Amino acid sequence: MRVNECYSVPDHVVAAVRRYDPALRLRWGRASHRMRLERQVARGMDPEGFRHDPDGFDMARQGYVLVTTFPPCEEAWARLQAYLWYGDVWRRGGAKAVDVELRAAEARDEARLAAAGSDENEGLAREMYRYLRAPRTLPEGAGAGSHFPGYDRPAGISMARGAR
Repeated sequence: MRVNECYSVPDHVVAAVRRYDPALRLRWGRASHRMRLERQVARGMDPEGFRHDPDGFDMARQGYVLVTTFPPCEEAWARLQAYLWYGDVWRRGGAKAVDVELRAAEARDEARLAAAGSDENEGLAREMYRYLRAPRTLPEGAGAGSHFPGYDRPAGISMARGAR
């Protein structure tokens, strides 16, 4: 299938898309300069909403909806089949099954994040407990004015700015 003077879609790709779903079509986007995979639907969309997008206007006027766009390169043809297979809701058991699958995945992610957060908080709490329970060898206020508690400055050394 020749899409313009530069690009063409291999015939085996067009045939594979047709076999996968006869309601799908490949079309060249004149404004976007990308291949468009569109699906024919029973109830089309209002083309007036696509006045700003010539490709979308033609699509809606002819009763199609956009599935995806992709560049016209050789790697895209292999990815297109994987994209269709993974995104096929009916292959995955229908919309309700996909909803259950997504909710279960979200619950697993939330549980994993909560467990990781509680582990981190537990580690911080243990560290704070050990620090607060550790015996202190210096009385409070010892070494005040020094950057290092317990360090006594030798006589004649001033920490004032500019002093030597």
